[in-house]
Amino acid sequence: FVCVNAARPWICDDNVKGPPSMRYFTGVSCFTDDAHHTGMLLISGLTICLFAAPLIALTVDVTFNHGANVLRGAAPMQTSWQFLFFVWTPTRYSFGVFLLLRQLALALLPIIVTALGGSGVSLLLSIGAVFQAWLVAILAYQPWRTAGANAMDLCVTISMVALVSVGIALVPRDEYHESEVSWPVVVTATVVCVALVLPVVSMVQDRLFRRKRFAVFLCHHKGGGGILARWFKMLVSNR
Repeated sequence: FVCVNAARPWICDDNVKGPPSMRYFTGVSCFTDDAHHTGMLLISGLTICLFAAPLIALTVDVTFNHGANVLRGAAPMQTSWQFLFFVWTPTRYSFGVFLLLRQLALALLPIIVTALGGSGVSLLLSIGAVFQAWLVAILAYQPWRTAGANAMDLCVTISMVALVSVGIALVPRDEYHESEVSWPVVVTATVVCVALVLPVVSMVQDRLFRRKRFAVFLCHHKGGGGILARWFKMLVSNR
């Protein structure tokens, strides 16, 4: 929320009647002698440098040192940052970083797309790509601690993807170029084709070049043949 609001002074649109103006405050001219916009940019930069950047850096540092802190018994450190980990499953504790980066991407995408001269379609496609990547991560890893949280996040993300798709369809035809829509279609079609072909290639490869899973397979009675099997394993391992 803070990053989204801090990014707003940097989002400007062209104005046919004069210099570019802010998208959310159309009465403020961008990158001119307007004192209001200069003050907004200053406050935005300070917010990002003093709040957003340190928070991201600390979160990344604490998350990727979490295992080492647990092993060395750094209880105060872990207690202070427990809010980053208790909502995730123990093996997916690093998802807090990815969630923070997702939110940062959603805040910065309007600035990046506007600076590159993209239209609303490009912005919606970029936002949709972020939500689709998060959707794949939720389906693949189920990172939330409870099944209800995973289901809720899944429903919300699917709803956002659907909302973005509807928004793209509602953009007037004269406000975007065909290339902004054609390359995502080509990339999507390529990914679908690759996803369909790869399993078939993998199955054929397994059939034609089948490999043994074990060099030696020992099967023995648990009580009566365990010692003999262990001795045989030692003999085979030494060769």
